[in-house]
Amino acid sequence: MSEMLDETNPTSPGTQSVKALVTGTLNPQEAGGWQTEWIQQLARQAVEGLERAGMDVLFVDASERNVSEAELEGVDALLLLGGGDADPSCYGQEAAPGTYGVNSDADHFELEKIRKALKANMPILGICRGMQLINIAHGGDLVQDIGPGTIHLDTSNRSMMSTH
Repeated sequence: MSEMLDETNPTSPGTQSVKALVTGTLNPQEAGGWQTEWIQQLARQAVEGLERAGMDVLFVDASERNVSEAELEGVDALLLLGGGDADPSCYGQEAAPGTYGVNSDADHFELEKIRKALKANMPILGICRGMQLINIAHGGDLVQDIGPGTIHLDTSNRSMMSTH
């Protein structure tokens, strides 16, 4: 019978740790100070959760792309965090009024990572915006404004974090 993993040390002796690449934008355009702090806290919590699960984590701020391709070798899984809207040009549309926090460079960087992960048959998880990028990488598009009173509840001046 294989050795059971204990909660304090999820990696058994002789087991190779899983390396996860986590991407997100820590300083989204149009975000206020408290919003940026909240986004950074959520990113830290995601990374810490993966580390507690026994993974080695490489975090890349997609808006800075502060990583070389060599550092991505040996990555076993990809997690894309939430954030601003994906650039509608990535799925063949013009931006609708109210499009928020678009960063085309970050989108293209993360879409490239998704496509590479798909080719490598790597597990991919997307949270909110990350899920939308996975859809785009598969040739999908998005409804840019799903209307008031739906899944995204926020204020017109973005003074409150969007809730789901």
